[in-house]
Amino acid sequence: MRKLLTILGIVSACFGVFYPQSYQGYHKITGAITQAGIERRLFCRPQGFVYTLGYGGGVGFCVDEGWHRVVYGKEGADWLKAWGVYSSGNDGFKCPVGVCADYHRNIYIADAGNGRIVRLKYNPEDDELEFVTAIPIGSSGSVWDITFEGGKFYVTDPVNHRIYKLDTTGTILISYGTKGRGVGQFWGPKGIAAWAGNIYVADEWNKRVVWLIDNGDHFEWKGSRYLTEWDYPQIRDVDVDNQGFVYVVDYNNAHILKFAPDLSQLLLVFGSEGYGANQFYHPSFIHIRGNDVVIVEEWGDSSGIQYYGIKVGITEAKIMIDNFDATEQGTNFYFKLDGQASISVGIRDSLGHGVITLIKDSLMDYGAHYVQWDGRDTSGKVVLPGKYICDICAVSGSDVHDVHLVFHVKGTIKSGALSPTEHWTEEGEPKNNCSIAILAVSSAILCGGFAGIVFHLPIDG
Repeated sequence: MRKLLTILGIVSACFGVFYPQSYQGYHKITGAITQAGIERRLFCRPQGFVYTLGYGGGVGFCVDEGWHRVVYGKEGADWLKAWGVYSSGNDGFKCPVGVCADYHRNIYIADAGNGRIVRLKYNPEDDELEFVTAIPIGSSGSVWDITFEGGKFYVTDPVNHRIYKLDTTGTILISYGTKGRGVGQFWGPKGIAAWAGNIYVADEWNKRVVWLIDNGDHFEWKGSRYLTEWDYPQIRDVDVDNQGFVYVVDYNNAHILKFAPDLSQLLLVFGSEGYGANQFYHPSFIHIRGNDVVIVEEWGDSSGIQYYGIKVGITEAKIMIDNFDATEQGTNFYFKLDGQASISVGIRDSLGHGVITLIKDSLMDYGAHYVQWDGRDTSGKVVLPGKYICDICAVSGSDVHDVHLVFHVKGTIKSGALSPTEHWTEEGEPKNNCSIAILAVSSAILCGGFAGIVFHLPIDG
């Protein structure tokens, strides 16, 4: 898969690493689509989403907080089913929110209104759900999201401002957190994700993501990342991909943010508010399975559930000096990667002719990178004035992501002898050396004659 992005001038962000995917033939499922297709709205207020394996394809489960049920369907199948009613018993939920699955097709749902976790069993033979048990956690609202990792469950409690670690029997092994803004504290924690012993919590009203380590019998606070780049961020959910990168949902600003595993670097900002391409309306949950991403937003005629693929790519790129005199200075090209990739960087002129290759197939890690260019071509000559393009290519597996930065080299009339590695330079488009020299002579005549000026035309020009 190849993604091509051309940028004129200075670039701040490249949204090339998320690309639309389809589920059951749709990139986005909305209320209008389900009304037209099956003559019903399907959801009132969709929230958590999870996949598990069925016979002949994956099965997606989406919790509906408003209609107190879970809706599910199999990839490639022509059916949808729902389980649950408004209940505190064995047949439903009260305002369910988060959901996760274990390796044995058990589906665990955070039944927020009942303050419990409901365990259902999915049977792939008849595609039915069966109630297994309910695990009480606390009062109404004391459970919001749930995730499964390494045979343990991690649950957020926004009412009591803490998180729990449970074993598969429902026994609480660790209760962690108090209300506050400091270390070991939360204020309304919502989404939670786990990967290789790392725990990430969407600390909503503190406007931060918290990073913890599970040391078996206790959690170790490793740090947090506040969202200070935007006004009124509302961190609603968090998930982790199979390389440990952290994805955060900003409900208010309609962004999906990608961070390094230690939260030290913001690698990607994706999305904006709206109903168009790469836009979201009040996104609330994110689920990542391999390279597939499901983003759940507010349900409406033009918003609902969106499907994307993710790949390593260039998330930012710009030219530090985009109009310079190559006889006096060079420039730097800046780019940011959101994962490890093989990088090539080259310069070409406005006619597409190659000028110089600066980097060829160099393996680079995620984060910010700078490549310097001194304004000279492969033979060491200063390039002529005109428009040039810097091509940055990132390759990761079979995916290729290109960014093309357009910039200008300006010129100055220069007198004196030319060395074999110099060009005459003058404002304008690139010309051959002979033309430049003649123009320089003409300018010298207009300015008062040849006094003190010596011209040499390079033989190889």
